[in-house]
Amino acid sequence: MKLGLILILLFSLTTSLTYAQKYYTPKTGSAERKELMDDIRPEFEKYFGVPVKIVVSDLRVLYTATGMYSWLVFEPSHPKENRLYKIDETKLKDQAEYFDGGLRTYAIIKKEDKKWSVIHYVCSPTDVPWGCWWKEYSFPKELFDHTDDGC
Repeated sequence: MKLGLILILLFSLTTSLTYAQKYYTPKTGSAERKELMDDIRPEFEKYFGVPVKIVVSDLRVLYTATGMYSWLVFEPSHPKENRLYKIDETKLKDQAEYFDGGLRTYAIIKKEDKKWSVIHYVCSPTDVPWGCWWKEYSFPKELFDHTDDGC
């Protein structure tokens, strides 16, 4: 009897862990990653004012019952010269004093109507403005590298 209860408990625990939500990173060169980058690139080309290759530092994708979400940290790169842009090469050059030295960008992205859309982003922050984005934009908390519970 005790053995049966233990087996049922272990099975239940294993099953619930199997279905726990966990983000993943689409592999470089995969169709999924290419689709995501192709969908969002125009937004960032408009923002930086130059053609952009997205050099990923962190990419997290999570599929849930309420939608498909992504967290992205990247730097814009020149697509043909294989180098990161400097701020004075972009349309942000007049705002250089407000940037913390680089063009590292943090973004939240959601797949809507079969297309990935940039929901919100910040470039070169001096603090951690995404701490409450999980609550503000109804995004899964587990996507972020830092969250604030006091939102």
